[in-house]
Amino acid sequence: MDFKLDHIFVLVEPGAKSGDILKDIGFLESFSRKHKGQGTENRRFVFDNGMLELLYIHDPYEAEHGSAKELKLLQRSRSSTASPFGLVFSKSQSNTSPQSKPFKGFHYQPDFFPEPMGFHIADNAKDISEPLCIYGDFINPDESEQDPASNGVVDSIVVSVMKGEFSPELSAASKLAGVTVVSGSESVIEINLNGLTENKTFDLRPQLPIIINT
Repeated sequence: MDFKLDHIFVLVEPGAKSGDILKDIGFLESFSRKHKGQGTENRRFVFDNGMLELLYIHDPYEAEHGSAKELKLLQRSRSSTASPFGLVFSKSQSNTSPQSKPFKGFHYQPDFFPEPMGFHIADNAKDISEPLCIYGDFINPDESEQDPASNGVVDSIVVSVMKGEFSPELSAASKLAGVTVVSGSESVIEINLNGLTENKTFDLRPQLPIIINT
């Protein structure tokens, strides 16, 4: 495929205290970042081939009125029926076309990156019941150094969405490498890790909508 999942984010409560549960079960935390103009901050848990990002609103006004207002992050964080997930894609090694895009969408230039390091946002962003689908053509995960806080290798990720029929944009994203999107009764992601020594299942609900299989 020409595109693959780079990382996934989950919108959580302000301060992301719920992320401590990941540390409690043995996962290493990487560095965090504030996103100027977006009104968000994160906690990051990285893998050899991806990342789980816990994203939270630290400035509600900036989130609603800043450069990322079309992502509806504030509305998503406050709605029980919204999908709290964002799927962030990059080019695969086989993709050499700078013009190709994985789904129909619009340009978002974040304040925290210099131009032209912007994101292509899928048009389904207006539907908060679906995950945000995001593509960064400047992301080169194959060239990045391994983070010393890596938590192993992701074998597969399954994202459950509380919706029976998906938009064309989410349908296109669900066909890309690294992620499977399914209809379900609740919003939850299942992360299947490969190569760890023990076979365990960590169901982090209700603190986080995440299930981790090692």
